[in-house]
Amino acid sequence: MASLISLKKLKMNHVDFSRIGSHWMDALNKLPFLTEVDLQYCRLSGPIPFLSSLNFTSLSLLNIGSNPLQSMFPIWLVNISTIVFNDLSNNNLYGQISPGLEELPHLQYLDLSGNVNLTGSCSQLLSGSWKKIEYLNLRNNNFLEGTIPASIGNFCNLNIWMRD
Repeated sequence: MASLISLKKLKMNHVDFSRIGSHWMDALNKLPFLTEVDLQYCRLSGPIPFLSSLNFTSLSLLNIGSNPLQSMFPIWLVNISTIVFNDLSNNNLYGQISPGLEELPHLQYLDLSGNVNLTGSCSQLLSGSWKKIEYLNLRNNNFLEGTIPASIGNFCNLNIWMRD
């Protein structure tokens, strides 16, 4: 991928990447001009690696939904300030949802559905500003404990909210 340094959009849904192993994110992180990564149903496997330094300075779309990942929630996601669309659904993610998602200034679409081993509370996840969020899908998860806080009424752009 090093020869693709100027690549802006990577859309390869349904391409079988099962033989790549867990180094796919490291390879993507070497492409600083990426604005869109769409790898849904690509059989990406293994953990999503911890990225000590992020090179995603322009990334607005990340769709890695419906892959057989076995990974902790990637805490580095809260450092991608340009992200608008983030689909991590149906990936067997586990652990604590990173605080800070609610402060991402451009985030409009977040789908965490189908990750039954995530942990957290409604009041923690739904606190903060969520300035531009329009779509928030938290279905088929066991992680949201507690009541939905009244602050959800402040989500003035929220059109779709899904929770079991």
